[in-house]
Amino acid sequence: MRSARLVIGRHSDDDLRIGDVTVSRHHALLSRGADGTFEILNQTADRPEPNQLLVNGIHRARATLADGDIVTVGAVSFRFRGPSGSRRGVTPPHRPEQAMAEDDDIPPTTQIVRHLRKDDAAAETETDTDDVATQVVFARSERPIARVVVMGGHGAGQVRLVYRGTNAIGRERANRIALDFGDPTVSRRDHAILVADGPNGPFRLIDGGKVNPVVVNGRLLRGEAELKIGDTIEVGTTTLLLQGI
Repeated sequence: MRSARLVIGRHSDDDLRIGDVTVSRHHALLSRGADGTFEILNQTADRPEPNQLLVNGIHRARATLADGDIVTVGAVSFRFRGPSGSRRGVTPPHRPEQAMAEDDDIPPTTQIVRHLRKDDAAAETETDTDDVATQVVFARSERPIARVVVMGGHGAGQVRLVYRGTNAIGRERANRIALDFGDPTVSRRDHAILVADGPNGPFRLIDGGKVNPVVVNGRLLRGEAELKIGDTIEVGTTTLLLQGI
């Protein structure tokens, strides 16, 4: 970061643009204080159905970041790399901007936790003028690798396909797994995100941080959990069964 503020989102005007449907247009703001601390703010937190911002797996509206923290914006995760003095439990020394540029060999950067394979056609790399490089963590494929069957609630018997990459679950048709059956307990967008990393899994489910909870095999989902074929997912009052195809 060469400036004190960096906007993270899907919009082309954002400083750090992430082309993923689970990321809002202006999702988060990363700022550097005069004392050298870094703070991230969820700019969707005041919405009726905010999109998630997690720091080390915990939903946060605002958080102070330390070197090595894992930040999740929508369904995209990255590792924050700050000055070495910003590790957890260490107060970073105050240094003016000019001294920081002279003393630091490497400016603070954002690094992705898990990179896409080079053969993923949907892989998108963004590099901007603030020396921040990111890569979308999850690609999309147009070939289904699994399906979810509505076992209970609205739309019982309906089937929705699961594709490699991110599969947002919500009431609107813009979601990849659109539960457009009129269940008011399902959020419009990103109630949960089902991530498929390969043709036979592993599968993961990420809580979208909405008011109504997400339940996996009868247990409340907090953050994310691994899934396997045969697991059940409860989104609002709708129950889904993950099946192979």
